[in-house]
Amino acid sequence: MKPRGFCPGEAPGVAGVITGSIDTRTLKKAKNLGADLVEVRLDTFKDRNPSRLKSGLARIKDLGLPVLLTIRSRKEGGRYNITDAERLDLFSELIPYADLVDVELGSKGLLKEVKGSTRRHKKKLIVSYHNFKTTPRMNKLHDVIKDARRHGADIVKVATLASGREHLRRLAHILVDGKDMIVIAMGGYGAASRVFFPLLGSMITYAALTEQTAPGQLPLGKLKKMLSLFAA
Repeated sequence: MKPRGFCPGEAPGVAGVITGSIDTRTLKKAKNLGADLVEVRLDTFKDRNPSRLKSGLARIKDLGLPVLLTIRSRKEGGRYNITDAERLDLFSELIPYADLVDVELGSKGLLKEVKGSTRRHKKKLIVSYHNFKTTPRMNKLHDVIKDARRHGADIVKVATLASGREHLRRLAHILVDGKDMIVIAMGGYGAASRVFFPLLGSMITYAALTEQTAPGQLPLGKLKKMLSLFAA
């Protein structure tokens, strides 16, 4: 596997993660370092004016980079405590300007509406599950995946904290046993999963453009270099 560009629905892709704001310097960095797509983490933005955000997303697409739109809930890693009502308004306004959309399985109050909007605009829906404390047992992980599929996931994302080999084995198992999955082992012990899980079929691996947004996340330049060593 050697990422050369990303088309939603095809694996794998390296996502450069933007936080805080969409600025020219960061966009050039994403392009120059070889990001296949850009994840815009709107939960880290103070300025969430829809008109300015639409302009920013359009600038990303002008560079030829697909946009992954994420407005993470506070309980699953979001920086600001944005109400569900505001999150839903932002999703509704911005989904037409994105290629993929990520909403948490735990955000049941939003999920149906966001799914409907992605279907109307023919976008891909990622339904995600995050556990920053541990990696649950296999039966729990399988239940999460089934629940995400029932709620309309085109792609299921599972990201959990790994503190030992057994946790890595569980995550690798659900990855190779499933399809259309993004699987990440968070934390220092799981950092290598960001390089090796894509080789097992994980559709997207995430790298920091501005700052780390999850434990164990690597800078984009470093991740691309590591992938080139093992994915010729």
